[in-house]
Amino acid sequence: MKHGNPRDGIGLAFHGAIVRLLAFSLFASLPITSIGHETLSFNEIQGILTASCGGGSCHINQATSGVNLTSYESLMGSIGVQYGGPIVVPGSPAGSPLIDKILTPSPQHGNRMPLGRAPLSEEELDMLLDWVSDGAIRSHLPMRGDVDEDESVTLTDAILILQYLFHGGAELHCIASANANQDENVDLTDAIYILSFLFLGGDNPGDLTEEEAEECEEEGELSFESLYENVFAASCAFSSCHSALERKGDLSLETLADARSELVGIPSSNDAADAAGMLRVDPGNPDNSFLLRKLLGPGPGEGNRMPANSSTPLSDRTVGAVRDWILAGAPLEGRIEGVPDLEDEPSPPIDR
Repeated sequence: MKHGNPRDGIGLAFHGAIVRLLAFSLFASLPITSIGHETLSFNEIQGILTASCGGGSCHINQATSGVNLTSYESLMGSIGVQYGGPIVVPGSPAGSPLIDKILTPSPQHGNRMPLGRAPLSEEELDMLLDWVSDGAIRSHLPMRGDVDEDESVTLTDAILILQYLFHGGAELHCIASANANQDENVDLTDAIYILSFLFLGGDNPGDLTEEEAEECEEEGELSFESLYENVFAASCAFSSCHSALERKGDLSLETLADARSELVGIPSSNDAADAAGMLRVDPGNPDNSFLLRKLLGPGPGEGNRMPANSSTPLSDRTVGAVRDWILAGAPLEGRIEGVPDLEDEPSPPIDR
């Protein structure tokens, strides 16, 4: 009986590995849908690394040959001694030593990994290739402690919390992100927690929960309350204009309740606008909303541009938010999906 050459299996495995690597090199820049998989995060591939690369002299909880695979931060910060560079290059499986070491029987340097164990399965290899090809993202969820929402926890985040608490700094977009120690309060201890993590080896704040992430996403979206505080109360509701006492244009914006009851679906008191059939706010129809016309620049017989006592008109972003609110149906409750909030937008100078 003639037995097959045991090297044939190695050759076939090597050939398959090379084909996979070339395919991922070719398609790495294409949209995810073109190669038929969902974007993976480190959280979803971490188990493969922990199970395959742990042990007494390997890469979990230690940096053997410069490579520590314990966490996302340690992996992405690893500089492989054999290759002299980062072991993962996001978006480039072919340029990532991690992939070279696990994919091919004869990597460029040293031995195939995991050393002394069976090679990773095709499914595990494909998951790691997908992860690197799609950008080697850390998580689908925001990081706790990432106050400035730049996808990392840095000294800046601790400073923003301190400024918010003690120096009148900007409102925090996501309270859950600022609550680094998860005690349900944003206070000095959260800034200390972040500093401890960054400089003293303290615990990683981790990720937000899916519920927290959803709430934070909503916190960053426009609401009528925010529109009132940042536009109407800041620029219109003062004593000489749209106060309850003065009621210029027969309109009071002095309180949130006034704005809710006197804007949406109410005919304009301006004769020219009323003759044209315009409403103060026509839900879903910005072009027929006199409020927007007054902010952009009214026509003949329609009075002055608002805010009247300011030498500077509202910013394009602010006027755009008013338009988006009207276009969304001018809701008086809840938030408008996909429309950014106005909390950081400065109001124009008003001569009161």
